[in-house]
Amino acid sequence: MSVLGGIWNFDGRPVDREWLAKLSMEMARHGPDGEYFYIDGPIGIVYRPFHTTGESRLEQQPWISPKGNVIVWDGRLDNADDIRLSLDVSTTLRSEAALAVLIFERWGASGLERLRGDFALSIWQPREQKLLLARDCFAVRPLFYHLTKDHVFWCSDLTRLVLQRGAKWTLDDSYIAGYLVSSPEAHETPYREIRGVGPACWVEITAERVRTNHFWRLDPSKRKDHCVTDTDYEEMFRRLFRQSVRRRLRSDECVLAQLSGGMDSSSIVCVADDLLNEEPGLAPRLDTITHYDASEPTGDERDWAKYVEARRGRAGHHLNTAELASYRAPGPDYFVPIPGGTKGVLRMQQEYNRIAAAAPEFCFRGSAATSLRAAFPIRFLSWRTCSSWDAGCDSSTR
Repeated sequence: MSVLGGIWNFDGRPVDREWLAKLSMEMARHGPDGEYFYIDGPIGIVYRPFHTTGESRLEQQPWISPKGNVIVWDGRLDNADDIRLSLDVSTTLRSEAALAVLIFERWGASGLERLRGDFALSIWQPREQKLLLARDCFAVRPLFYHLTKDHVFWCSDLTRLVLQRGAKWTLDDSYIAGYLVSSPEAHETPYREIRGVGPACWVEITAERVRTNHFWRLDPSKRKDHCVTDTDYEEMFRRLFRQSVRRRLRSDECVLAQLSGGMDSSSIVCVADDLLNEEPGLAPRLDTITHYDASEPTGDERDWAKYVEARRGRAGHHLNTAELASYRAPGPDYFVPIPGGTKGVLRMQQEYNRIAAAAPEFCFRGSAATSLRAAFPIRFLSWRTCSSWDAGCDSSTR
């Protein structure tokens, strides 16, 4: 997961280059593979990549289109070949960011529904003086923004927005209610003044107004294929499930999969193994990590994970969650922008450092934060990502 951010001063005041450089430095743990800037008067954009595929290493961002539009893209495009055909562009155009902005220029914001995969993006349109923010249909990649009368500041790292100097925030009751019941809406944050871009949504910002809309909505009546028998549904599920795992398995670095021993994670790991046997070039290696709590009557997931490990022929990494009970209070050098992120952070970081030392071929980077994905930006396979929208909304099934 790469990280992006930017600021636009509506009054024309030039961007503070030192501020932008500091923002880049503060985001370095999430994007350790370099820093790249676009600065033009009142607008400044920073992009810090975290490379996990060969294609991502060829990206040059921010990418400026022939029309002058500037895109920054954090994502994985799964239907790049189809996009090239629809745009009638050369197969030598490998940049996923370039394909995304060309789709936007051809069909507008509604054209983003053609993109299959997880993504968050920003597109600056200097001629129209407009900024577009958008996220994929399940809002897998984060993207937030803070709008004032003087400027808009957007970033995929919520912490950077919250820790703005001199800013004051108001707790969002709706977010708190959602957090206590199950989970908040994707466009909400604990702070009323900071919003997230919603799933399958775009946000268009100008100096005068803000517009938001969906570029895709679930409409069961528009499904192209309706199975006749249960067997047909089972076969379609297997096909889509394998497709979804395969897309997220593609990496030029080793992949770490969470394994609880339940049906979800066990299915992902077993299917991923089958795919790697069929296509060894998808990823160099797949390993697993199992969280367990032996103090709970049904909390020792190792009892179930061991069967998958036996099928794989090797044990995975095991993390005792009973040892994650300590909390670290937020301070000047440690801040968590959402609830629930302080539990066991230090212990978690120590464990992942141990795994990295034992298996140096894995790409373990970053430091502790609010979740495994945010704290350790390595390749993860999980049920949440593998059940994402593109598995059920492929170009052949939408």
